[in-house]
Amino acid sequence: ITMALRFDWFGAISFFSLLYGSFHTASAFLSPQLVLRRIPCQNVASAVVPKIPQRMQNGMSLEGHEQGRTTTTTATSYPRTANQLFGRLLELNDKKRRICRSDVEEAEDILQEMEERYRQNPSRRKMQPQPYSYNLVLNSWSILRDPVAAELLLRRMPTSMITTVAYTAVISAWSKTSDGAPKAQQLLDEMISLYQDGNDRVKPNTHAYTAVITAWSKSKLPEAAAKGLSLLEDMKKGDKDMQPNNISYSAIISLLSRNKDYFDKTKELLDELNKRYKQDASEGLRPDTVVYSSAIMAYARSNQPQQAQELLDDMKAQYEAGNVHVKPNRVTYTAVMAAWCDQPNGTAKAEALLGEMWRQGREVEPDVVAYNILIDGFAKHMGGKRVAWKRALQYVREMHRLAKAGNYRVRPDSITYTTLISVMGRSGSAQATAWAFKLFGEMKRRYKDGDEGLKPSAHSYSAIITALSRTSDQKNDAPRLAQSLLDELKQLSEDNPEDVSMRPNAITYTAVMTAWVRSNHPDAPIQAQALLQEMRSRYNREGDEEIRPGTISYNMVMAAWSRSSDARAHQRVLEILQEMKHRYQNGDRVVRPDEISYSIVISKVSEQPGQEAKESAAALMKEMTEWCKDK
Repeated sequence: ITMALRFDWFGAISFFSLLYGSFHTASAFLSPQLVLRRIPCQNVASAVVPKIPQRMQNGMSLEGHEQGRTTTTTATSYPRTANQLFGRLLELNDKKRRICRSDVEEAEDILQEMEERYRQNPSRRKMQPQPYSYNLVLNSWSILRDPVAAELLLRRMPTSMITTVAYTAVISAWSKTSDGAPKAQQLLDEMISLYQDGNDRVKPNTHAYTAVITAWSKSKLPEAAAKGLSLLEDMKKGDKDMQPNNISYSAIISLLSRNKDYFDKTKELLDELNKRYKQDASEGLRPDTVVYSSAIMAYARSNQPQQAQELLDDMKAQYEAGNVHVKPNRVTYTAVMAAWCDQPNGTAKAEALLGEMWRQGREVEPDVVAYNILIDGFAKHMGGKRVAWKRALQYVREMHRLAKAGNYRVRPDSITYTTLISVMGRSGSAQATAWAFKLFGEMKRRYKDGDEGLKPSAHSYSAIITALSRTSDQKNDAPRLAQSLLDELKQLSEDNPEDVSMRPNAITYTAVMTAWVRSNHPDAPIQAQALLQEMRSRYNREGDEEIRPGTISYNMVMAAWSRSSDARAHQRVLEILQEMKHRYQNGDRVVRPDEISYSIVISKVSEQPGQEAKESAAALMKEMTEWCKDK
């Protein structure tokens, strides 16, 4: 009776069912897992074949979703009761186990069966799905990152069953996609409109607003930052149910960290959150590790490592003073390491942080990401020094030693090897190149032996080809070997057409061109021209932006011709320049000639004898000034 008075109808029904001895019926609601252990699964799941209504589209695309599903059921002499259906619904959406698509589809079928049976006999009120039932399925679609399915269910729900929780679940589903921000914003605007019209069941709250801010934080649209800030201001103007919490601030800081025009706003928001917490002392406003880490990432992306370091030091001081909510974690340290590794002299600071992470205990111990960031720092700023690749190699050996001892978090992966090969390639020495080839061979061998983490990619091939093109020895053999590596990658791509990571890209092709150019081989211009033509053909055929030739690729072909002794070389570079201008003026924005393009042409034309060549070079110089001033 108490349950019924509290509107816990399913609880009340189950309680009375238990009193009357209907053990299986009550257990199906109270403990679906217990029933499954006691009676055959097909008996629990059996039912009459439900009539599944056509899903309402409501202007939404159903591409990739089934228009209807055939439900296979075991023939029995009775339909499932409301409690059995609800019990199965609970089981299918149990967060303690991994939710799969077939489970959620079955759960939605159960909802449709309950709806249909209630429509056929409205006196059976127990059969009518309640908001909680719908919200279970909506939340499961959100977990599966399927916002289209979630919104389809929302649109077919009875209006009386739609609540704030239902809208928020669908918004959350859209917030987990890279392009879902406009849809999430549309749903929030819809909630606001309905609430203003008097529908208190869909009152927007903190969770709904925060989910939309999160959606904008993943968007690449130029208005994302402004939209997020506007939502935060709306939250602060609202009542207590709409006030931003620490998750809201973390989301907006993460959003602003991706927009260089708003980097300075990060510290302001962090100070604002600290001030609000001191005034309110609400647990939901307490700045925590996630908020501080988001701010540190903003500083890292804005090339402000000192500010990132200061925030980390502030977190450590607060934690040592007893504030356990701001304990720096692995992500925090890694973000500061990344900030330092973007600086020319920052690798020493990053190495110090790596050592500090090992001293902080298991929760903070570095993983493969931290090591990869450090090795990448060597590649960015110390690649030309012998000490760089030697030091990077030591760290990779350390990673292997730790992994062999059982610490699999630091096991080297394909990024580790590719980055190390890149460090060695920048050295240009024959010894470093030999080591690069040894590592590349080891990488392929380990992958063949079953180490999926060391799968070579197009980036790996580009790194070894670049290393080959920069070596000081064997220049005559380098282009042929580079070409053979490209052919090997193309064959791997053909054998694995679904694997995007194996497709040769513009970087790979340009690296082979570079090998030809630096070899000074007589065939270099023809070979480079052929590679450019192959890139254009593949792009026209496949439409893959990754293979699209750009300014650098064209410049490399011109560089090959500029080194050629062919009598027509100066004409060839002029023709390529004209082609670049023509393509750019006709909409191909990735081939705009730059100062390097013009410099190559001017240099080659100036080598020709006669007054006409001098005048042509002067005209090109003037054209370069006009062409490049508004780039």
